[in-house]
Amino acid sequence: MLPGGGIEKGETPIAAAVRELREETGLETRSIRYMFTYEGKYNDHHLFEAETDGEVIVGQEIESFTWWDKDKEDSTPVYRHVRGIAERLEANSNPKKTPNADGRSQ
Repeated sequence: MLPGGGIEKGETPIAAAVRELREETGLETRSIRYMFTYEGKYNDHHLFEAETDGEVIVGQEIESFTWWDKDKEDSTPVYRHVRGIAERLEANSNPKKTPNADGRSQ
């Protein structure tokens, strides 16, 4: 799951991740760890892995919730930076692949 949003003035990236996860999904963070920063064309995206408590709540921030399989062709709209983040995650779990500056595997 890749909820996201902006970092508020005076807020750390990790605090923003915990807040955005709660605001967008209703999930409470039990533990969280920094993974990497993906440098996008317009914004940097700080990626964290979190263990959570609760169930996803569809509400004001999201209309629906679905699992997305990046390897499966479907009609799920995904921003380019999300594909780049997914490719970098895959490269991190498979050391033979290294993402280049725009996130694509070489």
